[in-house]
Order: sequence, then C-alpha cells, then structure tokens
Amino acid sequence: MRNDLKNLQEKHAALEQHIRKATEEAGEAQRQLGQAMQKYGAVETDLNRLRSQYRSLERRLEQLEMDDDMSVVENMRKSLDELNAQIAELEQDFARLDENEEEDVKEIRRIDAAVDSDIRRQARIQESLTNMESSSKQLEEEKAAAEERAKRSEELSTPRSMTNPPDMEQLGDTAELEEQYKTLTMKIESAEKVMGNAVSAEQLQEFKDNYERIKKHYLVLKGLNKKLSECIRIRNEKFPIMCHAITMRLKMTFQRLMATRCYHGNLLVDRQKGVINISVATHQKDDNSQAAAKSVVQDLRGLSGGERSFTTACFIMALWEIMEAPFRCMDEFDVFMDMINRRVVMDLLVKLATEQYSHNQFIFFTPQGIKELGEREHVQVFEMPKVRD
Repeated sequence: MRNDLKNLQEKHAALEQHIRKATEEAGEAQRQLGQAMQKYGAVETDLNRLRSQYRSLERRLEQLEMDDDMSVVENMRKSLDELNAQIAELEQDFARLDENEEEDVKEIRRIDAAVDSDIRRQARIQESLTNMESSSKQLEEEKAAAEERAKRSEELSTPRSMTNPPDMEQLGDTAELEEQYKTLTMKIESAEKVMGNAVSAEQLQEFKDNYERIKKHYLVLKGLNKKLSECIRIRNEKFPIMCHAITMRLKMTFQRLMATRCYHGNLLVDRQKGVINISVATHQKDDNSQAAAKSVVQDLRGLSGGERSFTTACFIMALWEIMEAPFRCMDEFDVFMDMINRRVVMDLLVKLATEQYSHNQFIFFTPQGIKELGEREHVQVFEMPKVRD
C-alpha cells in the first residue's frame, strides 16, 4: 500500500512538471504566433501598398503610351518590373509566413491537447491518490485500534479458571449441581423480567432513527403552532377594531338610506347577545299647529305598514353594503308600502344594484307593477303570465 502510494505521488509530481513545461511551451508558441501575426500584418500592408503603386503606374503607363513618349514609357516599364519583383518577393514571404502561422497553430493545438490529456490523467491520479490516502488513514486507525485492544487484553488479568482449573474430583454430586443450575436459571429469569429483553444494535438504531424523525416532525409542528399562535394573537387584536368599524358603517349606511324619506334611524347592536334593535324617528304633525312637526322615536311595532317595510328595506340594503354575496334576493318587499315609499325604495334598490354593486346579481320579486321604473340599463324585467280562473 505504501509503495503504491509513493508511486502515485511520484507520477503526480512528474505530471505536474510535464504540465508546467507544456504550459511554458504553449506560452512560447503563443508569443511566436503573435510575432508572426504582427509580421504577417506588416507584410500584408506592404504588399497592398506595392499593388496600389503598381496599379497607379499601369494607369500612367497607358496614358504615356497614348502620348507616344517612348523614353518615359521605358522608364515606367522598368519601374513596373521592379515593383513586380518586389511584389513577387513579398508574396513569397507572405506565403512562407502563412505556412509558419499554420504550423504554429497546429503546434499550439497539439500542446493544448497534450496539456488537456495530462490534466485529465493528473485528475485521475489525484483521485486515486486521495482514495489511497483515505484507505491508508483508515488502515492506520484500524491498526491503532487493534493495538489498543491488544494492549488492553494484555493488561486484563487471566481468569482463575484458566490458571487454576477446577479439580474434577472435588465436584459435588449430580443432584447438588442440578440444584445450583436451577438456582442460577431462576436468577437469570428474574433478572430478565426486571431488565426486560435485550435490545439489539439494529433495534437501537431504529429507535434512534424514529426519535430523530419524530423530533424533526415535532420541531415543524412547533414552528407551525408558533405561527398560528401569532396569527390568533393578531386576529384577537384586530377583530374588535374590525367589528367596531363594520358596526359604525352599518349604522351610517342605515341612517343615510333612512334620510331619503327624512326619517332618522338608529341601530343598537349587541354583539354579546347577537341582537340588533332598530329605532326610527318619523315626523308627525302636532295637534296645536298644522305647520309644525315633531319627531317621534319608536320601534318597528309602532310604525305603519309602509314605514315598517321601508325601514326593513333600508336595513337590508345597509346589510348588503357590509357583506359580500354574489346573489341578493328580496321577495314581496313592497306589499305594505304606499306609493311614495315604494317609489323611493325601488329607486334605491335599482341604483344600488346597477351603480354601486354592478358586479353582483340582484333578484327582486313583487306582485305589483313596475311601470314607474321605465327602461333602465342593466335591468331585465320578467313578467309572469296572469293566472286565469
């Protein structure tokens, strides 16, 4: 094991050195490639410049040939030949640089591939080295534990039965030995009853796993209980405020609706008993003066049929404003109303249904006609056929 570990360490060090060398070679190749690219660019620039001069001289030569100036034409031809020679030389240099560039690129790719291969090999060796070091460490620990057990076993005293075996001739008779055996058996059974059955290591591990699982579940439930307790605390704080706000809104809405007939209504809400008492103040003429009027506060029992129906309709509409329901129905709500209260209530109901709560559906049943409503938007009228005798 130690020799294998040493060999792997040597291979790992050799690979690291090889990778460093290959990396340096790749860097040198990159530098040479950069220099070649710079030279390549310079040659390409010179070549383009000479080609431009060559084309310019060709155009001048054509012009001079048209002018029949032969001496100048000869000089221009010599200049063109020299430029052709320079261009050919530069093109050769350009081709040679191109070949060198391709070789440098191939060399860099080869070095990169070799480095990648060495890196992968180094990773495999490193993994094997780590596994072997772990195994070696485990073996060392097991060796130390075995040595410790051997040391403790040496320190233990040798049982008396091993150093001084019993004399078989001094043993009692069979009946006495059987009696001792029964006594020991009874002691063992008594101890098992007191201590219970022995628990195996597997059962102990299972108990521990169940304990950890139940403990985690308990912590989750404890956190959930804490959150729920906080929610209940906030609800208990906010609920009285919300109840008071809803009660005030109910009272104000009821008073506003009652004011459409110049009535004054009040609601006494007792949440403990679950009771709402309605009191209404209507205007009645005084006996001493026909022009004067006084307010008489009374409950629903003291109102006329029309006033009671109007008050009940206002109370129901006030309840609608503090509660959410997709469907709202009223059946024969205007039976005992006079024409004035009926018209006011119908206008309030239609306005409430079409303007304030247009997203809800209202259904009103009445045995009386509704011609006074006329045609209104979002209002549909369904008339039942008359019952014939």
